[in-house]
Amino acid sequence: MKNIRMGNREYTKNFRDSIQVVLEHHFPRSEDGIVEKQIIINMNFPVITQEEVKTVINDIYINKYPGPDGLTLGIIRELFFLDPAWFTELFNDCTRQGVFTDFWKIAMVILIPKEGTDLTEVSAYRPMSLTYLG
Repeated sequence: MKNIRMGNREYTKNFRDSIQVVLEHHFPRSEDGIVEKQIIINMNFPVITQEEVKTVINDIYINKYPGPDGLTLGIIRELFFLDPAWFTELFNDCTRQGVFTDFWKIAMVILIPKEGTDLTEVSAYRPMSLTYLG
């Protein structure tokens, strides 16, 4: 990552400062630490079917490293096939109640440079979140 031009038209001097400027641009915070840009979610999600879960489960690459919960995708796949109805209902309950385990909320954010942009501009980077069950 190149040095990033800041709001005062000066450039960052090191990698750590560049990352800080990009984070502040894409993830602004208010004085109390709460993210200012929040998405309003319509909680009327469609019901997830067993067939949909089975399709995803059958398509996942199971030889990935486990996430922070210690579960590999292979173990999750086995859990599904032990009781598909319970497993599917777990996801439906989560979406209905808007409650998810903290492990499902952890992501690694990587920055993707946008093609044809000036890489010294903070807006030249697109954040991408990689989750553990993705």
